[in-house]
Amino acid sequence: KNNIDDTSKNNALLRASERGYKDTVEILIKSNVDDASKNNALIYASERGHKNIVEILIKNNVDDNSKNNALLKASERGYKDIVELLLKNNIDDTNKNKALLKASSRGHKDIVEILIKKGADINAKDKYGNTALTEISKKSYKKSKEIIYLLTENNPTNKEPKNLIPAFISASQSGHKEIIEKFIKDKVNINSFDQ
Repeated sequence: KNNIDDTSKNNALLRASERGYKDTVEILIKSNVDDASKNNALIYASERGHKNIVEILIKNNVDDNSKNNALLKASERGYKDIVELLLKNNIDDTNKNKALLKASSRGHKDIVEILIKKGADINAKDKYGNTALTEISKKSYKKSKEIIYLLTENNPTNKEPKNLIPAFISASQSGHKEIIEKFIKDKVNINSFDQ
């Protein structure tokens, strides 16, 4: 008789997924861990960049909500391969938009590109009214300028001067000379203010 209880197996799956132990994950899944543990393990593996484990867990029927949450973690952490994998698996538009905000705010240009191509709404706002453009305008990552170009060039409404004002204000408050110069070149009305 197997003396290892279900709770122990479920906890072991979470730890193995978090640490990237593929063989252990496969053994634990075969031992009939519960669905909730598989769902949480997907989020842990995505957050830590373990693509091989994400693949295993997706094949073992994790739920769509967990895939959406995993996308947010992978986008925030910059795991391009995992983002691409998750986007092939029933990700809803709302979570693509949230992922775009997270990737943009962390300076992950390659993920911003992928999410734009997959239909993320560049103008989507978080609960504070920030867009991907205003988020990246606050940051001083190496790729900030490139991401701003991506977000403005891929969306006609972001080229309209009135839509650049919040990002212009954010860049001004953060002291980003190149970004401010770009917005002035794009004819942002510098007499406007963020309300």
